[in-house]
Amino acid sequence: MSMDNGNNAALATEADTSQNYDWEHAFRVLGELLASNGGCVSSTALRRELEHNLRMADARPLVVELKFFDPESSRERGIPLPNFRFRHLGRSFYSEERYDQELKKQEDTTTKEAKDASDEASAAAPEEPTVSRTNRQEEARLVAYAKKALEELYSSDANSDDKAFVFDVHSLRKGSSFENVDLVAVHWRSQGVCELITVEVKPSNWKTDSQSRILFDTFGSLP
Repeated sequence: MSMDNGNNAALATEADTSQNYDWEHAFRVLGELLASNGGCVSSTALRRELEHNLRMADARPLVVELKFFDPESSRERGIPLPNFRFRHLGRSFYSEERYDQELKKQEDTTTKEAKDASDEASAAAPEEPTVSRTNRQEEARLVAYAKKALEELYSSDANSDDKAFVFDVHSLRKGSSFENVDLVAVHWRSQGVCELITVEVKPSNWKTDSQSRILFDTFGSLP
């Protein structure tokens, strides 16, 4: 079998699996949970409710489908549309109105954290005179935004709700020319397997280009 035929078969299998879900029931469960919880329900709570109502052994794949649900592409795949709008952010599903409120709240929080981090970096003296206070300020500001993006990107049901999985190591150091890691993220693929992602943030005035750079390195999965 050719590689193309193999890929086509995999895509067909994925599409068949998507169409085999009881979408109408799944949307009803999600809608009822949103209505009874003020427009917000965690992915974990939704998964458990789906497993109970649909008698599924593992509803994680269905929850992932719902996280990335797109009305246009779903219609083309033969998936029925729900009679309500919903969005996903972080580890939770939101009604559209509640999503707008939560997004603004998180953006305001991130902006404040970025300003606070910049102010703290300005007050702290770098370990080496070659590391300017201005660079440290800009790095600290960018790290706050990058941290928020990583939390959104690597959130999963395998993460513990009460434990952090993205760590700002930039703020733990005074500053050095030899730093090449500002953030560390733990991507839990399952309860027993994770990946470590390191991120280096470079302000634009360290480079010749006009935009700041965020450099990612991914280590292999850890058992």
